[in-house]
Amino acid sequence: MRTVWGNGSLGPAYVSPMIELDALLAERPSAYRWSLLERAFNRGEVPSDAASIDRIDRALASWPDELRHVGVPHGDDDVGPMLALARSFSLFEADALAGIELLLRRVPERVRMLRIAECDQVGPALERLERFPNLGTLDLATDTSNEEERAWRTLAAAALPTLRDLRITALRIPSELAEASWWRGLRTLWLWAQDPGADSYGSLFVPGMAPALEVLFFENAPHQDVSHLLVACPELRALRKLSGVSLDRALVELVASLDGLVMLGATYTASTSEALTGKRLTGVRDLVLSGEVGDLGMRAVCAAFPSLTTLRAHGVGLGVSGCATVAESYRGLEHLTLSFNALGDDGADRLAPALGSVRELNLRYCALGPHGSAAIAPMLSNVVDLHLSGNPIGPRGAEALANAPMPNLERLRLDGCGIELRGALALAASPNLAKITSLDLALSHQDEALWPEGVRALAASPYASRYLRDELGSRLPPKKPASRGFWDKLRGR
Repeated sequence: MRTVWGNGSLGPAYVSPMIELDALLAERPSAYRWSLLERAFNRGEVPSDAASIDRIDRALASWPDELRHVGVPHGDDDVGPMLALARSFSLFEADALAGIELLLRRVPERVRMLRIAECDQVGPALERLERFPNLGTLDLATDTSNEEERAWRTLAAAALPTLRDLRITALRIPSELAEASWWRGLRTLWLWAQDPGADSYGSLFVPGMAPALEVLFFENAPHQDVSHLLVACPELRALRKLSGVSLDRALVELVASLDGLVMLGATYTASTSEALTGKRLTGVRDLVLSGEVGDLGMRAVCAAFPSLTTLRAHGVGLGVSGCATVAESYRGLEHLTLSFNALGDDGADRLAPALGSVRELNLRYCALGPHGSAAIAPMLSNVVDLHLSGNPIGPRGAEALANAPMPNLERLRLDGCGIELRGALALAASPNLAKITSLDLALSHQDEALWPEGVRALAASPYASRYLRDELGSRLPPKKPASRGFWDKLRGR
């Protein structure tokens, strides 16, 4: 049977195409495609009998587990047939024990990713974990202290032979979990103690407990805990990713000893610059910085981490000199985030030589104007994801981006940039939109001048129209509420 849906419109001249189920399932996996499927089920446009569900399930076999996700708030049990196709399930803000038990009985045993967040009855939910023989990821978030002791005992006693990824957000991370048998199979551990006390993480680890651990992320972790666990557990020196730590002398020495470490997320401190002096941490490829780095600090960072392909430094006090340092130090960056730094047009000029290999660029709220946009545009031939929101680039800046060669561009964010009608028309006529899958142009009153003519030009563009008609045909509101005005006006409301 040929199943189609769609038929939303912008008026007589703008009719969205009919979308076939088989064509949808054959498309590249995405959260947007999953949402289209869910909507079709909700409207009864896709058969939900067992044979049809089985056929769709086979067609989705190659999709990543995280995209095949169903989330249920407040214990609502009206989840529809999508639950049978889910491989990832979230239960959050449920306060009725009966609702939790009902949902966990209905969640298919094939689910491989499970998130339980802010539920008053966490313990009973965890008692059902063993009915999921393929569970690989568990994300547990609780802020109810009287439930935690029972939850931790239950979790420690559970037999979870396939568990590889554990994420815990709680008031405290207790040492009782060290007794669990599933530690030996873990590959990723993410811990956030909302009320950390002395040695709040370090006492959790004992030698030999997690020999396969490759990724360790902390939030709100005292540095001494990190030092303790890395010293106490020699096998953790095989870590590939470490985050949530302070970049002081002791940690720099530890990082230097971690031969396989490729990703580091760290906070720059008053002692970091001195600690990095004379160091060459060539194994680290991905660096995420926080804290007051500044231009002088960035010079020390770039000298110590010469092999970076990813640099993310959001709101670290970087200026023109820091941009020059980045450009002098790197020519092979693929991912660069310098958002919320006052770079200005001069900073964009200095940074431009480092952008030739960049695929993901995030310079939102960096005080770039038309000149700054024009300075970086010719260097963006490899960019796939471009985020310049909150920069007053205006119509001239939008024209510079439209006229620059960006044949790989898929995601473009220019909300709050004041591009006006002139800028929207330039983008609508640009081949750079040929591969666009995400376009965000309006977030504030600054961009109202591009309505409605500019929006209609984008909808009719031979480059962007397929994406726009797809979005319109789905009649799905965007996930970001602030963008709703874009789609309402695009629909002629």
